[in-house]
Formats: sequence, structure tokens, C-alpha cells
Amino acid sequence: MPPSLLVKWARLSPNIKPCILRLKPQLTRMPLPIQRFDDPFLPFGKAVINATRDHVAGYLFSFPAYLAIGAAGIVALERTIAYVQGEGRQIVILDLPAATPDYAAACSDQALNADGLTVASPDLAEAYAGAGVVPFMPSGNRLAAQRNALFPAEELPSFMI
Repeated sequence: MPPSLLVKWARLSPNIKPCILRLKPQLTRMPLPIQRFDDPFLPFGKAVINATRDHVAGYLFSFPAYLAIGAAGIVALERTIAYVQGEGRQIVILDLPAATPDYAAACSDQALNADGLTVASPDLAEAYAGAGVVPFMPSGNRLAAQRNALFPAEELPSFMI
């Protein structure tokens, strides 16, 4: 069974460019009306997603940015990802970048339910394939899937960030 990313990639509307929007919330840079929430990361994420979901292929969530406010940030990340995946058409990628294969469980459908994650080295591609997670390597303003057992094809998804 193909990973959900492949299904979503195939379903992308021809009107949507292969762009991934990076969500890297920072309390001091949020609009004042959103800063007033007790936990502003979820309302911020929802506002951005509502404004952009018809224009982007998916979202790249900065794990360190959400972790910066502790457990509340991780809860907001989990809920924001669930909000994105409600329609089932946007791609969700966690921006770690992972230096070990130990983050596969965090991306699984038992946890954050991400379609992929960024990795620090292409050598980790196969380690994540076994867990059903698609590894991506950032390079400048591009994000490219790494070839592994999940992506043996010649044409791999590549996105603008």
C-alpha cells in the first residue's frame, strides 16, 4: 500500500503548484489578536491554513519552533496537523531535521501522523522507509524526497519551500 504522501501527490489539483509552506510560529512575530490566546500556536496555524490551503501542496512544520513553548507547543502541533489532514489532500512534513532514525515513531499514525520528515543525511532514507515515513532533504529553498523502498521511481516529489 503506498504511503499517504504518494496518494496526496497524485491527487494534487493542476492549479496547485508543488509548493510547501513552512510554518515556524514565533510568539513575538504573531499578529496581536492571535497573541492574546492562551495557546496561540493552534489558532495561528489554523488561520494560516485557512488562508493558504487552496494554493499550496502542503505544510512543513518546524518541530523546534513548536517545541520552544514546551508541551503546549507539541499539543498545538498535533492538533494543527490533524486540522490540515481533515480534508486529506495536503501533505504534512515535519522539519526536524532528523539525525537518527529514532524519530520514525513520532511521525507515525500513532503519534503526529506526518507524511514525511526532513533528515540530516540521505543515508537515513532506508531507515525511515521501514517505518513508512518519507524522508526529505532540504536544499536551499527546495525539499526533495529521498530515494528508498517507498520511492523507487525515477521521479520523486520535490517542492519549493
